[in-house]
Amino acid sequence: MSALPLHGLRVADFSWVHAGPFAAMLLGELGAEVIKIETGKRVDIVRRLPPMADRIAGVNRSGYFNAVNRSKRSCTLDLATEEGLALARDLVRVSDVVIENFSPGVFERLGLGYETLREIRPDIILVSISGYGATGPDRHYVAYGTPLTAFSGLVALQGYPGGDPQSMNLAWPDPVAGYYAAFAVLAALHFRAETGQGQFVDLAQAEAAISFLGDQLTETTLNGRQPPRRGNEEAGAAPHGIYRCAGDDRWIAIAVTDDDAWQGLRTAVGDPGLDDPAFADPFGRWERRAEIDLIVERWTRDRSPEEAFHWLQAHGVPAAPAATFADLADDPHLAAREFFGIDVHPEAGPRQMTGLPWRFGSIPRRIGSPAPQLGGDNAWVFGDLLGLAPERLAELETRNVVA
Repeated sequence: MSALPLHGLRVADFSWVHAGPFAAMLLGELGAEVIKIETGKRVDIVRRLPPMADRIAGVNRSGYFNAVNRSKRSCTLDLATEEGLALARDLVRVSDVVIENFSPGVFERLGLGYETLREIRPDIILVSISGYGATGPDRHYVAYGTPLTAFSGLVALQGYPGGDPQSMNLAWPDPVAGYYAAFAVLAALHFRAETGQGQFVDLAQAEAAISFLGDQLTETTLNGRQPPRRGNEEAGAAPHGIYRCAGDDRWIAIAVTDDDAWQGLRTAVGDPGLDDPAFADPFGRWERRAEIDLIVERWTRDRSPEEAFHWLQAHGVPAAPAATFADLADDPHLAAREFFGIDVHPEAGPRQMTGLPWRFGSIPRRIGSPAPQLGGDNAWVFGDLLGLAPERLAELETRNVVA
C-alpha cells in the first residue's frame, strides 16, 4: 500500500477558524484533495492571529492558521455574487464532501443548503459544524471556545476544592469537534459505498464536548450529585497530583491508583514516612493524602522532572513531567516516533509542526503540504479543475468575483 488512505477523495472546505478547518486538514493529511474556499474580502480570522512567522504580520504567516490548514489548496470567491455562487456550486459538483461551520441557516441563505447541494450532486456528503447544532432553541447563539467549554459542564469541574469554577483557557471543543467531523465523514463515505446515498451531518460542538464527560455526567444521573471541583486530586487515589521538581517552574505528575503502584512508589522514594501502617490500604492513603503529598514532594524537589519520571516509571509508578512546549519539541520519544515534522511554507519558511496521532504501518509518517497562501491555487482550481479560460478567470478577478 503506497497511496494514502483517502487518495482520490475531494473535499470542498467552506469552513473557517478552527473546528471545520481542522477536520478538513485531517482528511487532507490522510490523502484527500482539499480545496479551501475563502475570500480576501473577509479573510479567515485565524489568518490574522498570532503567532506570526518572525513576528511579521501577514495573511500567510500565521502559525495558528498554517497549523490547522495543511494539505489544502486555496481559492478565493465572493459568495455574495451570483457568479461566485455558481463557481462554488461547480466545485461541489466535482467534490465528494463539503464542510462548513457557519451559523445555522447561513449556508442555506447563500443557496448552498443540503437540499440544493443534492440537486447538484445527489450523493454529496455535507458536514455542518455549529456551536449548538442546526436545531433546538439555542441554535442561533454565537459560539466560541470558552463559552462552549462552560456550556459543556467542564468549567464547573475545573478549580480547587471550595473554589470558583475555572476556564481551561483553551478552545477545547474546536479540535474535539474537528475529530468528530472527520470521523463522521469516514462513516458517511462507508454508508455511501454501501447504499449510493449521500448524507447530511449536523454536528454540534457543544455536544461533542459534552460527550467526552460521560463518566462525570453519570455521577449526576446515577447518584443525583454534581461532581465536586478537586483541583489535582482524584477521588480515592493518593498520591495524585502535580509535584514541584528541581529547577525553575518544573513539575511532575504522579498518579497512584492501586497497591502495586503504591509499593513501587515506596521503593522508588525510599522515605520511611511512607512505611506508616495507616497507608497500607487506599482508603487510609486517601484520608491522609496531604501527609503523603509532603513526603513525595520532599523527594521530587531534589530531582529534575525527567530524572524523577524515568526512576518512578522504572518502579511501575504512573508519572510524567509537566512538559512545556519546548520540552515536547525536543522530546526524544516523540522524535523516535517521528511525531513532529518540518513544514516548509513558501512565505513563513520552515517550521516544526505536529503530526497526526496515528500511524499506518506501511506508510512512512509525514507532514503534508504547507497551508495554502490566500488564493494561491486560483489558476489550478478555476482553470485546470473547472475549465475556465485564462481570459475568463482574469475578467472575474478584475470584477472581484474571484477575490
